[in-house]
Amino acid sequence: MAIPGVDLARERVDNMASGWLAAGAKAVFAYGWWQRLNLPQTLMTTNETMDQMFMTVATGAAAGSPGGYVGWKPARFDSQRTPGASLHLDPHLKYGYYRAVTGDLSMTAADFRATATGTAGGGAGAAASPPEITALSAGASTNGSPLSASGPVSFHPNGDGIDDTLVVTHTVSRDTYLDAKITNSSGTVVRRYSLWSATGTATSTWNGKNDGGAIVSDGRYTLTYVPRDASGVKGDAVSIDALVLTAVKLGKPSAPALFARDADALARSVKVPVTVTRSAQVAFQVFDDVGNLIRTARALTASGPATLSFTWDGKADGGSWAPDGWYRSVVTATTSLGSYSQERRFYAGAFRISPSIGSAVRGGRLTLTIKSTEPLSRAPVVQLTQPGLTTWKATATHVIRNKYKLTITLRSGGDAGTLRVVVAGTDKDGGSQQTGLSLPLR
Repeated sequence: MAIPGVDLARERVDNMASGWLAAGAKAVFAYGWWQRLNLPQTLMTTNETMDQMFMTVATGAAAGSPGGYVGWKPARFDSQRTPGASLHLDPHLKYGYYRAVTGDLSMTAADFRATATGTAGGGAGAAASPPEITALSAGASTNGSPLSASGPVSFHPNGDGIDDTLVVTHTVSRDTYLDAKITNSSGTVVRRYSLWSATGTATSTWNGKNDGGAIVSDGRYTLTYVPRDASGVKGDAVSIDALVLTAVKLGKPSAPALFARDADALARSVKVPVTVTRSAQVAFQVFDDVGNLIRTARALTASGPATLSFTWDGKADGGSWAPDGWYRSVVTATTSLGSYSQERRFYAGAFRISPSIGSAVRGGRLTLTIKSTEPLSRAPVVQLTQPGLTTWKATATHVIRNKYKLTITLRSGGDAGTLRVVVAGTDKDGGSQQTGLSLPLR
């Protein structure tokens, strides 16, 4: 075959080694050329690491050949197939990839001998101590939270991209495999899998699917992890419960922002679709970014399977305009199994202003990325006020569609305090609008 590139060579080596590593091997040597290294002798008589053995240079007639370490363009990678394993490739300038080693490359020959004879972790004849799971917890992938202080965490694999995955955090006493079993409330096993966890704390995930690849039914599930080291020694099982809840699926807002306060026909509202997949009590509310309830579009009332939509016009429950800022549309679903909420964010106001820095410096550079909620007739003007200096203006540059950018150098004089920025523009229908921003200035 033609000599592959390093990416394809890495993939081949990783794939080839994965089976042996999954079966319990700690290191896999792969050679396409007769080696001058006496590997059995080195394993039994030295304390070299697997990597040092691999890097043994051939001498004599085989010098410079793939019969030993070449060292021309060695390549090292983390394994994609076996978490925690490493790859070391040693290509030859003329022949290509004929040498590789994969696994725990820091393992020594003494480690190998101790594991093989059952004396790891003690004197002659001592058995390896079982690996332990010292901590196990779970949470949803984004903003999920437990139903109560003592209840299980819930997640929602309904395909809307919000809390679709359960993240399990596990702490282990030493490198180990974790054999996972997931059972439903009646004790039926719905999913089995194994994963590798290095010493310390790491995470793994469950996507809510069974062994057949289908999303499981709503309900309570128990995840049981059993630690198992490479020699097959098992530790105690540890379990944790989780709730799968998928009664509602929250769609994306019809627009990222609205600006209804100017009372024109542009960007007057934001509509958020909700799919109800099973009978539930459903509510829809709008909160500001600090958690204050602004508007209740639907109180918690019963709904059967349906497609609903909720529209917000920028007003609070009392009929006044909500101030400019970020808001969260929150849908809540309650069934006999539990209750959960999901949310989408959008902006209310004429302009979304993103500064390149959180704190400005006199005489320093500042870039403002500006997104207009409504289409403009021309680029917006930015007014800047620094303490102790006369207010000055600059015009932003159009980037694409409703996006503009301005990069400026702030005045070096004046006083420290607060930099005030006002972005003003005219929409395509002739309406005037503006949004302000304040930044600390030193």
